[in-house]
Amino acid sequence: FKELGIPATAVINSEAAELDYVAEALKTSGWELGAHGSNNSSGNAQMQKSDEEAHFKKCLDDLEGSLGMRPQTWLTPGFSVTVRTPQIAAKSGIKTFLDFVDDDIPYDIVHPQTGARMLCLPYCMETNDFSL
Repeated sequence: FKELGIPATAVINSEAAELDYVAEALKTSGWELGAHGSNNSSGNAQMQKSDEEAHFKKCLDDLEGSLGMRPQTWLTPGFSVTVRTPQIAAKSGIKTFLDFVDDDIPYDIVHPQTGARMLCLPYCMETNDFSL
């Protein structure tokens, strides 16, 4: 990607970024770095709102500590999105949201109470890394 000048985004679990060699590879990649939860084993689906908010904060804080920058892109692990996830993401400073599979083209999500906007880049199930 770098040699061809193609921009890329890597979404990373905060626990993986705690490994020095992972963090160093990401920091020197030249890629945008996005958040992908704490790990791929625990998701948001069963969380209460306060737990989900704390999860976002911890993940983003940990990634900032490991990578030296706070991600502004988010992909929830395991498709465990809740009805609150977009609002919590926006309140957490997320600008690009990768969770939905509902369209073929990007669109804005606007929070009605605050007017906060996030760019939603729909997730393509056909190119995911699991068997259909």
